[in-house]
Amino acid sequence: MPTPIKNVIGEDPKADSLIRGEWRDFSKTLAYKEMMNFMEVNGERLIADATEGTITINGEKHPITGEYMNFLLQRRAGIDIIKTYIRLFSE
Repeated sequence: MPTPIKNVIGEDPKADSLIRGEWRDFSKTLAYKEMMNFMEVNGERLIADATEGTITINGEKHPITGEYMNFLLQRRAGIDIIKTYIRLFSE
């Protein structure tokens, strides 16, 4: 059975401060900018694929089901959650 998380964000100001400092330092790097751009581009692609009802594989468009459209939109939502977390801690 997994160990319960003891330090939830906001419960330990010292830990929060450390995490924020690490994210602020990382946010100044090229790796951070590339990571954020990667998430943005992929998020836009997921929305476009779900909206069009097709997915492009090796340059060819293939129709997708409603279930797969939902999957793409859920992935986009996950990307947005991660980006929000990162931005909150890196500002």
